[in-house]
Amino acid sequence: RKLLAQRRSLLGMPISTSETMFDALDVVAGKTTMLFGEHDCYMSPDVASCLQAMQQRYPELTTRMIAGAGHWVMYEEPQAVNAVLLESLGKHA
Repeated sequence: RKLLAQRRSLLGMPISTSETMFDALDVVAGKTTMLFGEHDCYMSPDVASCLQAMQQRYPELTTRMIAGAGHWVMYEEPQAVNAVLLESLGKHA
């Protein structure tokens, strides 16, 4: 958990360094899809490394990196986000 927490810290936001997300994922990871923009500046050291670490900790978690998007992926690439979410809804139904 510590490694993941270090890789996803948001500047100046205490919740970003808390265990809150991990506590929730311990319960719902198999029913969860997490989307991240390829250029999300808050994912440190980079998005691919963070997603890899999350998959190792939560193998049943569905993660997707959306090409060309940053932190506000749902506004920057809404069609790509909607496609992934619709796919995920079908998977988890």
